Amino acid sequence: MSEATANGNESKEPARDRPLCFHWRAVDEDWITSLDLPAPRNRKHAKARASVLLEALIANHVAPGQYVSYSRRKEWWSNGTRYRGASYTYATVLAAVDELTGLGFLEHDRKPPGNLGWQSRFRATLKLLQAVMIPTVIYDPVELIRLRDHNDKLIDYRDTNNTILMRRRLEAINEALSAADLELNAPGVRQHGMLLRVGDDHLLYPAMRILYRIFNRGSFSYGGRFYGTWWQQIPKEIRSNLLINREPTVEHDYPQLHPRMLYAEIRECLEGDAYALDGWPRKIVKRAFNILINAESHDSARRAIALAIGGQGSYAKAVSLIEAIKLRHPKISNMFHSDAGIRLQLRDADMAEAIMRRLVSLGIVVLPIHDSFITAARHEGALIEAMNIAWTRCFGGETPVILVRYDINDPQREGSGGSVFPPSPSPLLVARLPWGRGPDLFGGRPCPLLLAAPQSGRAGNIGPG
Repeated sequence: MSEATANGNESKEPARDRPLCFHWRAVDEDWITSLDLPAPRNRKHAKARASVLLEALIANHVAPGQYVSYSRRKEWWSNGTRYRGASYTYATVLAAVDELTGLGFLEHDRKPPGNLGWQSRFRATLKLLQAVMIPTVIYDPVELIRLRDHNDKLIDYRDTNNTILMRRRLEAINEALSAADLELNAPGVRQHGMLLRVGDDHLLYPAMRILYRIFNRGSFSYGGRFYGTWWQQIPKEIRSNLLINREPTVEHDYPQLHPRMLYAEIRECLEGDAYALDGWPRKIVKRAFNILINAESHDSARRAIALAIGGQGSYAKAVSLIEAIKLRHPKISNMFHSDAGIRLQLRDADMAEAIMRRLVSLGIVVLPIHDSFITAARHEGALIEAMNIAWTRCFGGETPVILVRYDINDPQREGSGGSVFPPSPSPLLVARLPWGRGPDLFGGRPCPLLLAAPQSGRAGNIGPG
């Protein structure tokens, strides 16, 4: 019986099951002793049993009555050990589910063999919910360096010197992040046990504080961005309410990052707003531009852009918009519908790693959100400097990237109105320092070190505090 039924709430069950993931761990293992379970067969059996119980409790906490789905096919368990841990196997997990069902702690909806498209599932019973509370948990992704195939399915790989080094670097970053005190102090945010609820239906899991990298298409040359943390899921309109160690924060991003990167690769500078086209909403142009650099062919780009435009005549409008974008950007038009985006992601991810490593070495907490970064307001200058250094070491040249701290209503922010690139695009003053070498983050090529400071006239921080 679910908690919803036990409380007399006959509301409809959650529409979607929660997949069994093996990533939640209790800080203290004593929580399970109150269930008076039979002695485990071995350590793997004990871990599988605890994980199944914990997942059932968390699912019910998130949405009363929610099921947790899992596979009973032996073939499913033959891959992916790297991403779930060696204790969770076909034998240990199925035995744990069956045992806990027999003890009355799980309600089990077991699908018959050959039932394609539907997995078996379980959920917490009233007996379990009355016997134990959810313990303090942490989220452990198990593997920090992840590789997906062309169908976005996680696949195994052999470690190399490169993957080992990436993992060690990320472990150091995560260790620094784990020590930070993070708080979201925003209207409409409510604490509910292990969850933060934003409004009626947006959930945040503050225990998710470990970054991992995802590479794509079976290659470590594609993708590589950082995922997995709860602050990346905070709606952008309230991200400014995030506190780090009880201090107010600022967020900076690289404006129009991929257009600027494409120009930088040919030693050119983007002039004006890449997404400003007469007669077209900026938001649609931005969407179409990013579709163009990610599409593998003209036809696939046209279809995706037509879908984004929608309505009658969308295909004709898509063709017209593609041509307008190419006319606006003739120098990089050969990069459109060339599948360049997945390659650019690796470069921006490596820049993000360089920024985080630099600031961690200075004792500064920085929270990445792909191409933007959040840090305490007093470290704003250090963040700007790190972003400029990462850019120039990746692309070289004499031209700095202009960094902007945007207001959420700024016309360059996605979802806001307007499409005019401000004549003075940055509230930051950029001062050039002599050429030199810094930490060897991008091959150690010589570059100008750039220091940007807010227009208030104070010098930009180049170190902690």
